[in-house]
Amino acid sequence: MEPITTRDMVSQISAATGIPATTSTLAYLDAFKAFGISRVGLVSPYTQDVNDAIIRGYRTEGMTITGERHLGLSINEYFARVEPSELLAPSAELADGSGNSWPQALIYLCTNLYGAPVVQQVEQQSDAAVLDSVAVTLWQCLAMTGAAGLDPR
Repeated sequence: MEPITTRDMVSQISAATGIPATTSTLAYLDAFKAFGISRVGLVSPYTQDVNDAIIRGYRTEGMTITGERHLGLSINEYFARVEPSELLAPSAELADGSGNSWPQALIYLCTNLYGAPVVQQVEQQSDAAVLDSVAVTLWQCLAMTGAAGLDPR
């Protein structure tokens, strides 16, 4: 979903419920801003056309996508079946950029994708931070409630 559409949807949810709302898309954008990240490598379980739409959305927000890898899946249930180890090769390929193609962060984009177990390993093997959708969305939710944040490492 495009960030502008996401913002409209979140505004409508908040107005209807009286409760602050967010999405993983908005959480990522806030994390990028908070940590000074402007260049990311995208790893997702989606198909190429979905990644292309995601990239267009991020570009409208001023982000540079240094590269993308997708697993070509289109059935939501299958996203959760991706083994964390399956993210290692695409992460290494994206983190191997140089110059302007080097990502400041790799993002595992899908709240049904289990990327957290390999974050530390990938960060140790690359010069990029690694952000997982669930962790970033949790970070945003904690911030919205005023709860103590996560260790930024």
